[in-house]
Amino acid sequence: MIFCLPFSKAMIEITISAAIGLWLLNKISLAYTAFHAQNGSVFKKIAGLFRKFKEQYIDTNRPLFVYIGICFFSIFISSNILISARAFFFKTLEYFLLYLVIIDTFHEEKKIKFICTLALISAVIIAVDALFQYFSGYDFILYRKIYASRITATFQAPNDLAGYLISFILISIMMSFSKFKNKIINFLLMFEAIFLMIILFISWTRGAWIGLIAGLLLLSVFKGKKAFYGIIIALAIAIFISPVWIKDRIYSFFTLTDTSTLDRRIMWHTAVRMIEAKPLLGHGLGTFMANYSHFMPADYTEIVYAHNCFLQIAAEIGIIGLIIFLWFILDFFIKSFRKLNCVDENLTPHPECHGYEAVDEWHSGGIPPRGWKTENKGATGARLADAVAKRVNPWDSTKNIFVGLLGGILAFLVHSFFDTNMYSLTLVSLFWFLMGITVSIRNINPKICIRPFLRMINPFL
Repeated sequence: MIFCLPFSKAMIEITISAAIGLWLLNKISLAYTAFHAQNGSVFKKIAGLFRKFKEQYIDTNRPLFVYIGICFFSIFISSNILISARAFFFKTLEYFLLYLVIIDTFHEEKKIKFICTLALISAVIIAVDALFQYFSGYDFILYRKIYASRITATFQAPNDLAGYLISFILISIMMSFSKFKNKIINFLLMFEAIFLMIILFISWTRGAWIGLIAGLLLLSVFKGKKAFYGIIIALAIAIFISPVWIKDRIYSFFTLTDTSTLDRRIMWHTAVRMIEAKPLLGHGLGTFMANYSHFMPADYTEIVYAHNCFLQIAAEIGIIGLIIFLWFILDFFIKSFRKLNCVDENLTPHPECHGYEAVDEWHSGGIPPRGWKTENKGATGARLADAVAKRVNPWDSTKNIFVGLLGGILAFLVHSFFDTNMYSLTLVSLFWFLMGITVSIRNINPKICIRPFLRMINPFL
């Protein structure tokens, strides 16, 4: 799916449907086997299966299940039940299942590295196609013409192209810091990041530029204070020496002097009016376009998306639904930040952690160090104890991918504040794919200890 993501919507639907179908068949088969293997009444067997499902999926993704629940409830209070039902079963539920499929499927580092490499190759092809379109006026894959002097590659709009590229820029940057045996790979990854960044800038998508800055700042936080302040200084210098057309483009965003910004003001104002009409539970999942004409200004004739995914979520499933979605996002980042702050680059224990001796003693039969779960003592525990003895970080190879994914997801969400990413088949599929892969990496490596995340980010962790 990830490779053909920017090339064919039909292939996206086919591959997602096939993956979900095979996953469901596998789960049904496992449930059937487990059901007949249990002793007791039918009720006890069903209760046992539900308890296992709850432990494996619900307990670890509680905010997401609550969000899916409110989306389902939205069908019954919708201004158009048919539209909401179609949106839930053929969009929301499909992406939710895709997320679970990815978490269940990619549970090995080799698989994750392979799929990320495949995604980066696909991104390079799209960037080359966009560059070709910039000079020739059309792309060489789908023969799309350039859109109002702005590149789109295989996408329908420049903003969609930018929304696709920002995540892979940050993933490429972080992967370039990995310790490869062949240093040419590091060079190629950094070259790809720079190349994709150039394409992003000539797409003229300001929301994506802001998203990229947010993602870069997040990456720099994990690389240390010097990197953090270095990024800020570099961004300030880049803006100062940037070409006039970039400065004008940024300036117009704040002065409301261009058509795009003025249109967004109208779209956002219309979305706010929709929210004010039904603030708590909204007008119904997927009904934004159907209700737009009732709230837009009299002299505005075009029916469009809100170009702010968070406002559109609030308009469709209410402020309650938006809060639950933000809860899911916040929970995702908190758990990921905690994961990243277990050990440092060289596996040196932090002050809140116990030392190497405690790990060795536990593996030899002693008491587990504080923060270690006893179920981690098996093969993974052996791997960690061996890594500790050698002073080698056992998940250094995937940590950079993990950080890059977090930066990419943050950049995507920031860009979504200014655009329609969550309502594009290609981009929303990419979003749930990135979320699923990130959780997969988080699940591969056990939690060693929890060190409070940098206070500058969140003092409550």
